[in-house]
Amino acid sequence: MNITKNWIPTVFLLLGFTVVSCNDEVVALDDDSGSVVPKKSHSDSNNDDISENDDELDYEYLSNKMNDLEKRISRTERDRNKYNNRFNEIMDFQKKTNEKGKNKIQFIIDQVPDSKEYGTAIQDLRKHEKFENELAEIIKDKNKFIQYLNRSLREMKEEKNLIKRKQEKFFEIQSKKPSGIIYYYH
Repeated sequence: MNITKNWIPTVFLLLGFTVVSCNDEVVALDDDSGSVVPKKSHSDSNNDDISENDDELDYEYLSNKMNDLEKRISRTERDRNKYNNRFNEIMDFQKKTNEKGKNKIQFIIDQVPDSKEYGTAIQDLRKHEKFENELAEIIKDKNKFIQYLNRSLREMKEEKNLIKRKQEKFFEIQSKKPSGIIYYYH
């Protein structure tokens, strides 16, 4: 009897989560804030958002913008790779530092509490902990910067795709226009 009393709220709680979590949109975690935001699928983006009267449907303008964007993307990818390599080096250094900290703790455990070596080891450990905290802050800042680069890169690639769609729309409009030659038949 007691088991059924505990099951009823659990079942309703699970049903509530199921109903709330059922959603037609694809949901993913946002990299920056950790909040849940709907992501648009690529099938949603088509040429309907580009009109024929769009001022940016100038081929020369679009091609210049595309070239500039490709240069920025390549430069950002190069920077991202460089900072990722540095970040990995820092992470390797942090692993080595953590190992040194474990060794210092083990040394302290092995010492007699009232000895001179014990006191200097405690002071050394405190300095080491302070250094590890500073290193953790540096890693946090580097990680935020790499996230910023990744987000910028993603936005630039989305803009590049939009320009490609505008170029395709431009060619589609150009192919529909009459050639300007008038044919007379007798």
